Amino acid sequence: MKVDVKAFAALCFHGLLDLVYPPKCLLCGTLLPEGALCTACIGSFETLQPPFCVRCGAPTLKASSWCLQCAAGEVPAWDWSFAFGRYSGGLREAIHRLKYGGSTSLAAPLAHLLANAFHVGAIPEDALQIGNLAFDIVVPVPLHPKRLRQRGYNQSERIAFYFAKEKGWQLETRGLRRVRFAGPQTRLGAAARRENVVGAFEVTEPERFRGLSVVLVDDVITTGSTLGEIAKLLKQAGAARIWVLAVARD
Repeated sequence: MKVDVKAFAALCFHGLLDLVYPPKCLLCGTLLPEGALCTACIGSFETLQPPFCVRCGAPTLKASSWCLQCAAGEVPAWDWSFAFGRYSGGLREAIHRLKYGGSTSLAAPLAHLLANAFHVGAIPEDALQIGNLAFDIVVPVPLHPKRLRQRGYNQSERIAFYFAKEKGWQLETRGLRRVRFAGPQTRLGAAARRENVVGAFEVTEPERFRGLSVVLVDDVITTGSTLGEIAKLLKQAGAARIWVLAVARD
């Protein structure tokens, strides 16, 4: 039997690494056979369950109904949205470590949780009438070049990369950019958030979105101001439909 020397050497090397630096859960430090999150931490995440607003995807109290914001006429530019869990507890900590702590290894397991949760059974029939769960491209929310240099990576792009890979859809990182640097949204109210993102993004290559079904990916849906601004621009560029997906919803 012919032995692949390079593969055998790599196997030995990674085996040695596991002995010296055994894999641990990136949240609680528990030793793991593989992966970045242990089952206990994943089990502690508060997943979002139906009913959802059939227009925007926000949690609501009654099935096949609109949420209060949509019913009041504050309908977002996207066609629907979906998030894996609530932005609290361990899930909030995981996203915070990915976004601000440099724990980029968390992108893959978080994207996996989102991809597994995003299936026909989780989507209301009324929302599915807007379109099926097949999409042409996956688009991450872009960072301003200054923020990208500060952080060293775009956490939304990391999540989108692994999500697109699991779903077999094309990742599109060109044609949309952030052109205005703005301060963090976290300390702003809803109205200030909307004002803060006006003119912050630009579609530079409309042909990349024209006529296509788009999944717009972010780490967290808060007020939806940033996502709404981008969805509006993509619709103006000719996108056929836009669904917003995020790991968590605040």
